[in-house]
Amino acid sequence: MEDPWEMLGKRRKIDEEIKILFEKKYGERGRRAVDAVKERRIKRYNDFYIVVGTEEHIVVEDYCNCMDFLFKTSREDKDCWHILAVKIADMIGEYDRIDLWYHEISRIL
Repeated sequence: MEDPWEMLGKRRKIDEEIKILFEKKYGERGRRAVDAVKERRIKRYNDFYIVVGTEEHIVVEDYCNCMDFLFKTSREDKDCWHILAVKIADMIGEYDRIDLWYHEISRIL
């Protein structure tokens, strides 16, 4: 099986083959991550990301504030689908860019 990250790096876009590879490698987390990127639900701020789903989750490097990450995937040394989505979006530049810092909006988050 080809590596989805390597293929994504070469093609610089998500196509059906890449989506299938992410699903095979990561299961439901891969499918949700790819869908979020394709639907442009990743918001890149100056020092963090927000992934929009049923709730909004903050991603900073390899940390996410979702319950899946806090109680399951971080203990298994895996990424939640929000972190996968950010990594995919960042690799191909598929996100909405918002020129604000965390301290500027932390009161409303």
